[in-house]
Amino acid sequence: MKVDTVATPSTTLAKFSDKVDISSWAQEAVTQSVEAKIIYGMTDNTFVPTEYATRAQAVVMLKRLLQYTSFIN
Repeated sequence: MKVDTVATPSTTLAKFSDKVDISSWAQEAVTQSVEAKIIYGMTDNTFVPTEYATRAQAVVMLKRLLQYTSFIN
């Protein structure tokens, strides 16, 4: 499933002060996840890509993904 947006990594990730820490191979997927509102970042202006997600954070992302794909309400 593709995100219905024309956003580019440079525009979507611009709000994160640590965007340079997001690996180049992951920028497209991160952009799609942010645009689909599956991932928001740790704060409004940081993404913290070098940290591990907690189990609780992983569950929230999985729930949002399932809602986005209409597998659950």
